[in-house]
Amino acid sequence: MKKFEFLIVCFKKSAAWSILLLAVFPCSIFGQSEGSVQKLLSGLTIGSVPGDLLSTKTIALYDPTFTNKELEQIQSGFEKTGVDVVLYYPIDMPTCNQDVQKAFADYLAKREIKYIVFLQKKTPELEFTFVEFCGTKELVKPGQPGWKISGKTIQEISMDIFRTALNSQKRANILVSPMPEFDLKLRFIRGTRGEYFALDLNVDKLAIIKFGDEQMDKSLEEIFKSYYPFHYQFFEPGTEETVIRQKGFLFVLSYIHTRGYPAMELLDYNMSKAGSAIASVTYPNGQMQLKTNLAEEAVYKFYFKQLENGNIYLGTKWDADTSWLQALLNQIKGLKAELRIK
Repeated sequence: MKKFEFLIVCFKKSAAWSILLLAVFPCSIFGQSEGSVQKLLSGLTIGSVPGDLLSTKTIALYDPTFTNKELEQIQSGFEKTGVDVVLYYPIDMPTCNQDVQKAFADYLAKREIKYIVFLQKKTPELEFTFVEFCGTKELVKPGQPGWKISGKTIQEISMDIFRTALNSQKRANILVSPMPEFDLKLRFIRGTRGEYFALDLNVDKLAIIKFGDEQMDKSLEEIFKSYYPFHYQFFEPGTEETVIRQKGFLFVLSYIHTRGYPAMELLDYNMSKAGSAIASVTYPNGQMQLKTNLAEEAVYKFYFKQLENGNIYLGTKWDADTSWLQALLNQIKGLKAELRIK
């Protein structure tokens, strides 16, 4: 049995299902969440291969459209060179939510991960970018040096990495694992989770952190003015939650933006009934309806978070949507329906 064939057997349901879906839907369907990754990489100073790449641990963040066979080829090249990639994790997940990103950074620090390699599919080439983990929740800071290798095939890139890295440094990673991990279960919820709404929202003002996009922020303000029944206040993008809490706010609007299946898994939903498509409630005309989204399609899921204890309130039904506007409306209208507010 080949290495990665054995890994498929060992994968937990989420990873195995993801690979199955990507074989059926090979197009890049994680959409806008890709933009968060590009923000991380856009400020890098591209230079030479890191001097200790072959003596430290690395984690790979991969485009979910890579097939299992392609990941096998990539890992084989890393193993041959001495790049010790100990874990593969989907590229869109660490940046799907601020709390998730912090939990991911804490995990990297605990595992003493030195480098992150971003494995991306671009037209018409593949692109592998190596950058040092900066040690904080930002993962990568603007101006950091990075090493980028691109090519039309995995074999071409692997050969370039092999020649360049071994020509510049001595290999210290002798025993690179041929079977890296794929089943990271990232726990980011500090408090408890509830599939219901927080009743205290009717007395405690809600904090809403703006997106930082003029059109989106304008729509955000219009939605709350038209539909939200309680008190709220907007904060500028990047405002820390500690600052919001100091101003007397107990709740903040939060959301996850990634593919539907991993979004549900991160939020600790029961995954036993999840399939190739996920049913979601929506309120297009004021009345609750059901719609389905592909499990590997990028969606937004909004919820309310209690700042003091980290409890999250997801609402009574899964109401994610491919449109952030509709997903937010679903959450607010679900709240009003539960509390019988017209």
